[in-house]
Amino acid sequence: MNNKELQAELSKKLGITQKDTAAYLNAFVEEINVRLTEGNQVAFLGVGVLEVRKRESRVFVNPATQQSILVPQRLTPAFRVTSTFKDKLKNYPQS
Repeated sequence: MNNKELQAELSKKLGITQKDTAAYLNAFVEEINVRLTEGNQVAFLGVGVLEVRKRESRVFVNPATQQSILVPQRLTPAFRVTSTFKDKLKNYPQS
């Protein structure tokens, strides 16, 4: 599902225009970005937790040249799925 499809579905379910739905979704995504850049977690009840994790610096060795390269510390996004959602996926029929 892409952004336009999500907007259309939410618009139907909420009974508001797609323009208003797009504004709400944009504000929602912006708020998530703000919270994550502040170092907070964002929890979606029944789905999972979106957070930022720190990856420590490490030494990488290029297998072709055997040259060692220092990869600096950085922040990376991470998503942890809840056990409730995992259980739903286990019971979902596979095609």
